[in-house]
Amino acid sequence: MRTLERFLFTSFKTLTSLMLVFASILVFAEVFFRYIIGQAHGWSEELLRYLLIWMTFLGTYLAAKEDKHLGIKVFFDLLPSKVRPLVKFAGDALTITMFVVFTILGIQYAVRFFSDSSPLLLIPLGIIYMVMPIGGILFILQTLFNTTKKDESNEVE
Repeated sequence: MRTLERFLFTSFKTLTSLMLVFASILVFAEVFFRYIIGQAHGWSEELLRYLLIWMTFLGTYLAAKEDKHLGIKVFFDLLPSKVRPLVKFAGDALTITMFVVFTILGIQYAVRFFSDSSPLLLIPLGIIYMVMPIGGILFILQTLFNTTKKDESNEVE
């Protein structure tokens, strides 16, 4: 299980990093072409928008790996220690439920728009929207990995 977790994290961290590098190069190139050469390329703005969408959803998964998402830890810490595991379990269960719904709707959305193309790049929009179910599945898996990791550390103590 940990091998799968490491593989997914390393793969998507590398992919997201490459997207960020490519997006940065794309922005600098577009600024150069627009303001120095005097010739703008609309396709680069469209591609950058799609890269940012993908980086956002994949970044959500990467943040889940490190348990870096926003939470109200102050209130959680005020709870009695016997109640905390139950509250944590309820929060994880609600999160997983929400991402299952999100993933199902993302699949429906991607399928619905697969026949439509982006205006300039002519990429099927379904490919762009597939990041919703991909990100949702990754987030669900990582939440389960984090939960089992905490359970294993509790058993050791």
